Amino acid sequence: MPENLEIKLKAVNPGRLERVAKTIGKPIFVGQQIDTYFHVPSGRLKLREASGGAELIYYRRPNKATARRSEYLKLEVDQPKMVKSFFAGHLGIKQIVKKRRRVYLYRKARIHLDEVVGLGSFFEIEIPIRGKMAQAQSLMRFLLRKFELQTGRPIRGSYSDLLLSS
Repeated sequence: MPENLEIKLKAVNPGRLERVAKTIGKPIFVGQQIDTYFHVPSGRLKLREASGGAELIYYRRPNKATARRSEYLKLEVDQPKMVKSFFAGHLGIKQIVKKRRRVYLYRKARIHLDEVVGLGSFFEIEIPIRGKMAQAQSLMRFLLRKFELQTGRPIRGSYSDLLLSS
């Protein structure tokens, strides 16, 4: 399975974070996303719907308040309503997350600036590992320094977890 090194933090000053992202990164996505999470015995399964299409995403990662390794699989979906109905009927819907997302690319890192309905502003970095964990960790440290987030408190779970616990 492909792997990322990722971290998610509450965005205390989203305007400043976006200014830095615009300075160092290339914008690759701006838009609304709806993530429908389904009940599964392990990991997380969600259907992501956005203006550019839809995809089914399965991932697993530890709920740690630090940068963490995440394994994932993605599958493009051309009939999202049918897929949502199928999984809702067989697994049940766990949570629906609606957000406005802006994504910037710096080298191979994806920088996400999210406005999540019911939760607020968040900042996330995802770096593909591709067998080179030390390089991913080095890039993560660089980006955390660049965004002045060395002392931030990472979020342990997913947006669906946060919504369920609020």
